[in-house]
Amino acid sequence: MPDIILKDTLMAVIKLLEQLHLCQKKFLQSRFRLQSLKSFKEQIPNSSVSFNMVAIPGGSFKMGSPAGEPFRKNDEGPVINVEISPFFMAEIEVSWDEYLAFYKQTSGTGRSSDTEEIIKKRNLNVDVISGATPPYGS
Repeated sequence: MPDIILKDTLMAVIKLLEQLHLCQKKFLQSRFRLQSLKSFKEQIPNSSVSFNMVAIPGGSFKMGSPAGEPFRKNDEGPVINVEISPFFMAEIEVSWDEYLAFYKQTSGTGRSSDTEEIIKKRNLNVDVISGATPPYGS
């Protein structure tokens, strides 16, 4: 008998958590809904550094190669329809000025610029961690 009560209680908690998650998701979507898709200039707070963000409208396209295409490889199919939501992208690669202004303001949160050491310490199976291009002459 206690197992049945425990199972019913657990199922009720799971349903409640699912409803809470759905409410939270709806709240966040409504709060952060994109009002307009316009390019803009972003200013890093407490600095003179800014950069341009470009609006990308999104859309759909077909990705992959049809089975009968000449010279097709096995990993090129099947053809699928891909939909991309609108998003923003920086106009150019992040500059060292931008990166250092951001890093200066957020380094207190435990971030590290030593990605190789992080990979070793955490034994991560990682191909690459992207970062800023080294400055010329270094």
